[in-house]
Amino acid sequence: MVTWAVVELLGKLKNRARATPAAHRSAEGEDDRVIQAAARVHSERYAKITLLGRADTIRAAASRLGVKLEEIEILNPLASPRLDAYARIYLERRRARGTTLEEAHEAARKPLYFAALSVAAGDADASVGGARIPRQTRSAPRCIPSVSRQMRAWYPVFS
Repeated sequence: MVTWAVVELLGKLKNRARATPAAHRSAEGEDDRVIQAAARVHSERYAKITLLGRADTIRAAASRLGVKLEEIEILNPLASPRLDAYARIYLERRRARGTTLEEAHEAARKPLYFAALSVAAGDADASVGGARIPRQTRSAPRCIPSVSRQMRAWYPVFS
């Protein structure tokens, strides 16, 4: 049962998000649910979304789903010019644990890590992940120095 207090609170949160939309990197950009949610969030102007993944796969899924992604950025971590910089950030954070540059590059290629590293680098305000791989939530604490725990929440998108 939804009370008016909840509706009022959601309205205030939505207005605040619209006033200063944050840049979000969505690590699982090829997932149908993530594509639909990104289109909804973008259309309501809550955030500036970047879907991570292969552009052709994301666009094909969006077409199949009837979703428009014209103004949503699509970025393939494997082809990003920032990949080396992100790997170096990861190496800096994990060097004391014996991580090598090669291992840092391997981690930075993974979308969940790439998204978290983009936050660490200041290229995004938030990383979103866990739709397909909920147990893969180690990326933020390993990449962003101020994160010791991740907030875990499930945000359903209703039509």
